[in-house]
Amino acid sequence: MLQAVLLALSYGEALSGGVNCWNQVLTDSEAWWEFLWRIKVPAKVKLLLWHASHYWVPSNLNLTNRGVMADSTCPICNGRPESTMHALWYYPLLKLVQKMYAFMKDVKAVDDMHFIDFMMNYKNRPGGAGTSSGMSQAVCTSWRPPDVGKFKMNRDTAIDKANGRVSFGIIIRNHAGDVLAPSSQSIEASFSLEVVKAMALLKGLEFARDLRLIPCSVESDAQVVVKIINSRVAPLSDVGLVIKDIFHFLTCRPNCPMAFVPRLANMAAHKLAKFCLAATHSFWMEEAPPYMALFILGDRPVAL
Repeated sequence: MLQAVLLALSYGEALSGGVNCWNQVLTDSEAWWEFLWRIKVPAKVKLLLWHASHYWVPSNLNLTNRGVMADSTCPICNGRPESTMHALWYYPLLKLVQKMYAFMKDVKAVDDMHFIDFMMNYKNRPGGAGTSSGMSQAVCTSWRPPDVGKFKMNRDTAIDKANGRVSFGIIIRNHAGDVLAPSSQSIEASFSLEVVKAMALLKGLEFARDLRLIPCSVESDAQVVVKIINSRVAPLSDVGLVIKDIFHFLTCRPNCPMAFVPRLANMAAHKLAKFCLAATHSFWMEEAPPYMALFILGDRPVAL
């Protein structure tokens, strides 16, 4: 998927020198290839870009031009030729991915354009490559591993108002993205959203303590709760009672920093909580349930 390739390139641009790398290198076709082979992205990303630039992506139009197929029509859109750009950028489902990242909305493309021209449009988009409109969107919306020797815990909640149940999803991983301990729990309750999210944080901290997986950084998409905890001032409300317990925990274990991340960087914990909403309590050690495999592999850092 070309959208995933652009995310990888945004990250690779920053590792390779950010905006200056593009401005100095992408001046002609020869320089484009020099840039492609030295940028710090996985080999599979480079291979896809190389295939697309030579019309080697097995789309119906490319196969028809090589005499392999007789019909170049897209099997999904029924009427438009399935060109390289159509296959990688114009499928309706891919539009949903493009809407998730602001910098993709600024990339100009047409069905029959050459792939290298498309990449040049990507380079010349507003804000440029590797800036806040590109790099930050790619990095901040994906899970980031902790430092070597440390652990990271992600937690999230799910609420079933109709049946009066809430669930907690907790997953702890190391710097390689290996799952050390996922856990989920579903209980009958009708607490407010902030109370449920604060309870999930507290349960996650206690879970890491019991398994001796501390120091452990904590990430959550509960922005309000994380902001209150980092302010060190508990409000005079029901959520404040839970947060006071969190303060007591952090006083004894200050090496558990807490940070807010967007939902896309917290998807593994979110899906774990959603899947286990109807269960009671589940715990795994050094593995994840099969239905989590896709999200775990998607978060695993790639050796560049």
